[in-house]
Amino acid sequence: MHITIRLVNVAICVVMLVTPALQAAWQLIEDFEGMTYGALNGKNGWVASSKAVVQSDGTANAVAAYRNSGPVGTYERLYKSGAMVNNATTGTIFFMFYATGDILRHYVGMTDKGSPANEGALAALVRLDKGGEPAGKFEFRVSDGGGFDGYRQLNTATWYSVWMVLRNGTASATERYDVYLTPGFSPALPGDLVFANATFPFVCGNLSNVCGLAESRSPYTSVTNVWLDYLYLDKAGVNLTHPVPEPCLLLVLGGVTAGLELAHRSRG
Repeated sequence: MHITIRLVNVAICVVMLVTPALQAAWQLIEDFEGMTYGALNGKNGWVASSKAVVQSDGTANAVAAYRNSGPVGTYERLYKSGAMVNNATTGTIFFMFYATGDILRHYVGMTDKGSPANEGALAALVRLDKGGEPAGKFEFRVSDGGGFDGYRQLNTATWYSVWMVLRNGTASATERYDVYLTPGFSPALPGDLVFANATFPFVCGNLSNVCGLAESRSPYTSVTNVWLDYLYLDKAGVNLTHPVPEPCLLLVLGGVTAGLELAHRSRG
């Protein structure tokens, strides 16, 4: 006798088990769900320029999209207060980003400044830059004391996950951070350590603002959006787990079960 079993509407994936305590330590800063599409400014505590909007990513998922197509030297920005890594503590900020096409220059980071106007106001940050990369590629770099290092070549039209482990000291000698990167919801954790022990460019107070910036630069301006989503914080220490379950795991967590159908049974 043989039995043929058909799985109905099942997404099969390999899931890496993580420590429940670390997973539970993540606090959601923003996932943009439930927001009305359109201008981001004023929604759920966000302060944003006109080119920062809430939109669909082409599925049912909502994202923040921002770009800069204005005069050279100007900045478009979005930031939100409340994500706190206090002085003399260590915390981890997590976010995901996606470049819809060839980008010019974008930043994402943390600061203690109340109204960050440019990248000089950010204490810990990464830069997404076209640089000299070919079509469909861009640079990912980490700020180290104001300069940028830790080069990685990334692909457009691809989601990436970033962890910034922030050691917020009380003097420049004790203010450091590490940046990890991995594509999408990769179960290969921890991610690629892009840069370790990067220095803050200035002595910080409590890191309380998460910020995205788009800089317009010569010889052309950017018409490509960078999407931000799934911003999380663990203010209790180092956390290199992924706070966002893989899409197929979400079905399981949501209580959706697969139907196992005994489709054919015969004697052989």
